Amino acid sequence: EDLANLEFDLVNATMRESVLRKILDPLKDQYDYIFIDCPPSFGMLTVNAMAAADYVLITCQTEFLSSRAMEKLLRTIIKIKNSANPALDIYSVLLTMTSHTKFSQFNIEQVRKQYGSNFRVFQTSIPRSIKCAEATCMAQSIFKYEKDSVVALAYQMVVSEMRLIDNELEASHE
Repeated sequence: EDLANLEFDLVNATMRESVLRKILDPLKDQYDYIFIDCPPSFGMLTVNAMAAADYVLITCQTEFLSSRAMEKLLRTIIKIKNSANPALDIYSVLLTMTSHTKFSQFNIEQVRKQYGSNFRVFQTSIPRSIKCAEATCMAQSIFKYEKDSVVALAYQMVVSEMRLIDNELEASHE
């Protein structure tokens, strides 16, 4: 409800696509990373997040509609890059809610095949697990709720991959 109200307020705001950037700019030196988790929509909240961000980390479930939504997301990223944030870039794609089913594995292969030559796709994927839902219900992170679960271990592997990506990015900027 609060996000819906904020979305409504942003529609009428002056310089509406840069409201979040103005809030976050003074904080950037205090943090290594600031993650902005966006709703799965292309409204003003998402536009604001992309206008404020340096990178987009795309999460994609291994479902048919999720992979189809990637095209729309990529078009939105290009629009934001061309208008509100020329520095915006894609960090990587993280495949989530994966399973060992043939359908899930097929979608993983399709995403890697279709997008892997254009930008990074994490080698690690986040498996589907009831532990995530349970942790959310308990208002805890997966690390606090079940630190040895396959999901927590997968997220730790993603962090290791992020360190490698960050080293590549730093080297390319030198």
